[in-house]
Amino acid sequence: MNLLRRTLATLAVAGVVATLVLMATRFDLIRVTEPLDPTETSAGGGLAYRNPIPTLYAPFFTVAPPEAAALQVLISGSWHRCTADAPQVARHGSGRCASGNTYLTWSRPDNADPRVAQEPTFVRYPVRATPELLIAVLALPVIFGLGAAFATTARRAVAVVGVIPLVPGALLMGANLVGLFMPLRSPTLTEMQSNYGPGDLRYSYEEAAQLLEWRADDTPLSFANRANDAIAGSVLHFWTESRFREFRIVVPAWENWLIRLLGQVDPAFAEYIFWDPWKTIERGVGTCGHVSSALVGILRERRIDARMVTLFGHVVVTAEIGSGVWHIFDPDLGIVIPYDLPTLQKREDLLREAYGPVIRSFPLEPDILAAFEDMLVNAYLDSATNHIDPLGRESYHSGLRAFGLWHSALEPHLYRMKWLVPAGLMLLGGVIVAAASCWPRRADARRTPTLAGTHTASGMTTP
Repeated sequence: MNLLRRTLATLAVAGVVATLVLMATRFDLIRVTEPLDPTETSAGGGLAYRNPIPTLYAPFFTVAPPEAAALQVLISGSWHRCTADAPQVARHGSGRCASGNTYLTWSRPDNADPRVAQEPTFVRYPVRATPELLIAVLALPVIFGLGAAFATTARRAVAVVGVIPLVPGALLMGANLVGLFMPLRSPTLTEMQSNYGPGDLRYSYEEAAQLLEWRADDTPLSFANRANDAIAGSVLHFWTESRFREFRIVVPAWENWLIRLLGQVDPAFAEYIFWDPWKTIERGVGTCGHVSSALVGILRERRIDARMVTLFGHVVVTAEIGSGVWHIFDPDLGIVIPYDLPTLQKREDLLREAYGPVIRSFPLEPDILAAFEDMLVNAYLDSATNHIDPLGRESYHSGLRAFGLWHSALEPHLYRMKWLVPAGLMLLGGVIVAAASCWPRRADARRTPTLAGTHTASGMTTP
């Protein structure tokens, strides 16, 4: 018994030390330094240049977010903290730098072109433990400390062993129950100002669900048109890292703690793309690929052959709305083009006729709108890179695989297991604790003191 208590006490002390070390990472005390690849340096406008920000793929650790302004760049022997924004770097240069979601915007102190200077440049950024790891490690000294204090007999030691799976199981089950009453769509989503204008988010999840019901007079074409509009109007075009947690792009533990856990280990699950189209609509935020996947899923539920089309820098949907008749649907912009992909790859006029009026209605500068329209039109015309997924949408989700399962099979399993695992842990812990309550007491434990002496099991009293 003493050995068990010493072991638990040692683990509790180790947990305290680990907690202190991980808490230090939250204050940006641990930093990583990496060289910037000069071959990836590109012009960023004005005096600015851009490089991809190094991505950290370490389980349960992440790079400090851009808004922390904790990233630094070593230029010409001096460290420069990235506290400026990109326009300031472009206008003033002089060693300023800015960190965004995926790119570092920086300048040299002499405003020279770094691609010509060929001087080694380094970036230093803080590494933080994720809140999930910090909470888990913080719980260890509490659990082991209480266990060391409580496990004074064999009976109590068995009870401690039962509590170890019982408590996590109860917490996970509690998170699942909270999720039953929590909306997946963030309440602050309606406050967002989209580059696509106020019409980008017109429907609530409930309104979209009504539009996606099959009506008695529906045809494949009428339903596909309405589904395209419903998804375009209920999912905000947005994908900015600084608000991933707020908009549930990082799946909350109460929605599915298994997906959240996988996101700590595999980056593909960190910024999660739902396979279930209804989950995508309920969350209400995404980009062209997410809404195209949702539209394909909804149409296939209605036995309409629909497939994702991957263009250069954009994703749309092609659907068979009649025997051998295919149309293009863009649920990101709410556009329907009554032609098939081979036709559009040869008809720039049809593309500009479809996209031009919609894009020009966005609240952006005219030159930005013109560039956006050109990008989308050229995406279709670049037929060499266009790809239609013969399986519908499996190719787009191919990176989301785990345990040997494709995403289409994995996600339903994760939603079942989020209930089964806590139930199993609670059942196991409950059985062990119940067994501990029936544990036979030691003979000397049955000895009770009396005023005259000690009363034993045989009834004799000893002085």
